[in-house]
Parts: sequence; C-alpha cells; structure tokens
Amino acid sequence: SLKQERKDTILMFRERAGYSPQLNNSVEKQQLLDTLERFKKAPFKIALQKDGELTQISKHIFAEELGIVVPERTPKERRLVDVSPDGIYGYVHARNKDICGLVARGDVDIAVVGSDRVFESKLGDKVVTVSEYDGTDEWKWPIVIATAETADITDLSQIRSVATQYPEIAGQFFEEMGHEVAIIQSSGGTEAYPHIGVDAIIDLTSTGASLEANGLTKWEPAIFTVSPVMIVNPESMDKYVQQKNFYEQN
Repeated sequence: SLKQERKDTILMFRERAGYSPQLNNSVEKQQLLDTLERFKKAPFKIALQKDGELTQISKHIFAEELGIVVPERTPKERRLVDVSPDGIYGYVHARNKDICGLVARGDVDIAVVGSDRVFESKLGDKVVTVSEYDGTDEWKWPIVIATAETADITDLSQIRSVATQYPEIAGQFFEEMGHEVAIIQSSGGTEAYPHIGVDAIIDLTSTGASLEANGLTKWEPAIFTVSPVMIVNPESMDKYVQQKNFYEQN
C-alpha cells in the first residue's frame, strides 16, 4: 500500500547512516566560498533585479548618482551574489518582487526598484525613498485596464472581476471609484483571463503589443505609472549620504 511504501522510504533514510551532502572541492567552488565570505564582510550591500529592463537602469543610476559600478553578469550566470574587487560593495541579484523586503529587513542597504513594487509590498513606511526617476519617458511604464475586444463593456461600472499581478494598485483604484470588484491575483499569463470568465485585467504594458495580440482593448488613461525609485533602509541612511557626498566631492 501507499502508506507502507512511505514507511519503507522513511526507514531506508534512517538506516542510511552514511547519507551526507556531496561537497565539491573544485577550484570554482573555493572561489565561490571566498566570494560569499567577502560578501558577508562588505560594508555596503546593494540589491538589483537579476534580469529585466530595470537591471541595466539600476546599474546606470548607481554609476551616475553614487559612483558605484556594478559588474556585468553573463546571460547564463547563475551566481546571485557578488562583491566588488575592493570588498566594499556586495551585490545581490534578486527577483524584483523580493527586493523591497530585502531593503526593509536590512538584508541589504539600498536598491533601485519600480515604484509599483514599493506600493504592492506595502513596505513604503519601512524604507526611505531617496530618489524618484519619473522625469524620463523611457523610464515610465503604464499600468492599464484592458478588456476583451469582444466584450460588451463600455463603462468601468460594468466590471465585476479583475485579474492582475497588482492587487494593491487595482484595489485602491476601484476603491477610490467607489466600485466593488473581485480581484483575482495572477502570477503571469494575465492576458488570457478575459477569455475565461474574468471581465478585465490590470497589467503593465510598454507598447500594448501583447494586449493586442491577445485580443484585448486597452483603456485610457493609465491607472498607475511605474518609474524607478531608489530606496534605502532607514538604518543605512548614513552609508548612503557618505557615499553620495564622497562621489560628488571627488
């Protein structure tokens, strides 16, 4: 029986007294361990989105504003932790959704994220937003409402359900309208939802091409505009100020 199989498996692991992790003693492994040790000692830690458009934007901002040059990573690079040659700056390459939490907890000192992430994480009161970069059109991404082209929806009051990766932004928008909707949180492939029973989606779009390709109509204007922001852990403000002053004076 399945129950007996589980018991046999547990017994097998208990009897394997020699079961242990397989350690890799290669040169590459030692280099990684050395990097991790240097990272732990780095006095100024930075989080970056591990891939995506904001990755290069973040590197540009850190170089231009603080004189910090983040090393490039190869497209196939799997290592998520790095450190500058002088050991001063430690870098963590993380998912965009996780970065606000890293800064808020003090795991890292500073990061550049999309303004949507600060809003969605509900951690705005636990980080200090020291710079906002909303003056450059190239660094703006609208979050819009979209409905199926075949849907007979001509007014927002007709919308009863919304699928989105931005539940906080969506919730505030409809709350301010005084309109109650069911919000279904998605983790991707949101464009399909209006064709399987949901009235509308709220999603980020740059060109609208993905919406059009999936038979969706974009509503104007955008309900939220995402732009990069630099956030700092409150206890790391002295580090940020010292770095900024040092760079500006030299």
